[in-house]
Amino acid sequence: MIELKIPPMAMNLTLHHRSSSPLRLLLLLEWVLLGVAAIAQILVAVS
Repeated sequence: MIELKIPPMAMNLTLHHRSSSPLRLLLLLEWVLLGVAAIAQILVAVS
């Protein structure tokens, strides 16, 4: 089973700050990287 661990701080920032600030862009980038890492792990596990 593959677990995607999300930092609580990132969750809080994402929930509380809905403005288009640089911090939000960084969080969005972090989410994208987490998603790519998760997909890579799944591909490695399957192959």
